[in-house]
Amino acid sequence: MRGDRLKGPRHPQSTRPMTKGRPLFKGDFRTRAEFLAAVAERVERGWTVAHIAHVFKVRWRTAKRAIDDAKQAQGETL
Repeated sequence: MRGDRLKGPRHPQSTRPMTKGRPLFKGDFRTRAEFLAAVAERVERGWTVAHIAHVFKVRWRTAKRAIDDAKQAQGETL
């Protein structure tokens, strides 16, 4: 076999740094709860859904859903 003739260590299959699994959430947030808290803070400052989506690099619908979830967690309704 060819492998018997080769000398030295085997070359790694990938030279890219590997991570285990996907990130827990987007951006600098480790969890969705941290994200919701940050969104709720921005909403209190008067930020729009579009601005929140742009700053946090999420889609508009994700930002809107986060605002709705944050308000529901605080016991408010739209």
